[in-house]
Amino acid sequence: MFFKKNGGILGSTRKLEAQIEEFLDKVLESGQIFSKAFEIYLQKGAVDEFERSLEEVQNIERAADALRRNIEFELYSRTRIPDLR
Repeated sequence: MFFKKNGGILGSTRKLEAQIEEFLDKVLESGQIFSKAFEIYLQKGAVDEFERSLEEVQNIERAADALRRNIEFELYSRTRIPDLR
């Protein structure tokens, strides 16, 4: 009854796990792009390529922030954290 793939406890937990994985992927991706941007800045200065990389990092961070808010909402509203029950 609670272990249905769609809508049960395990289904919503898997969705939450997927969101957390996606968030962590965005953290890694933004770190890699920032590292590349920093190297560009050290070699060439604040050129267009550097500015584009920074914009890309900002876009990824915005998406990650939205994911983080969704994850927090899911954790707190569905009381996935046992101490808050």
